Amino acid sequence: MRSVTSLTPSNVLPVGKGSVSSSTTSRLPGMTQPEDPGRETRVVSIKGRPIIIRKPTDAQMLHLMRHTRILQSDNVAIPQKLDSVERMALILDKMIVQQEDRDFLTGLEEEGDLELKDRLQFIGAFEEQEPEKPKVRRGRPPARR
Repeated sequence: MRSVTSLTPSNVLPVGKGSVSSSTTSRLPGMTQPEDPGRETRVVSIKGRPIIIRKPTDAQMLHLMRHTRILQSDNVAIPQKLDSVERMALILDKMIVQQEDRDFLTGLEEEGDLELKDRLQFIGAFEEQEPEKPKVRRGRPPARR
């Protein structure tokens, strides 16, 4: 038989409140904790300027890959491809940490000095490099005498 816990003011969230306070957040189960915006960051140089970017989430990567497939497909209408380009740009824009950097890159794009493919290096910045393969000696082993 299951036991039933009573609902007391200490374990019930307030109903109808616009925001959750930090003291209330600490009582939430782990699965419902707000996403930590402090994801891993890297610095990427674009046109000589260092840009701090956040690591994309799994969901962002999923959407970027989906939009990439749409752009590569020959049987997709042009309006849908343009929508995919816009959505990819928005996702990549969300990876940039500082607003000044976003404004700088947007200005470059509007001037025609930066393309979407230049921003795709954001994703490569977080790819793990494969460990170096061990060097194999070729040829015959030395003869024993």
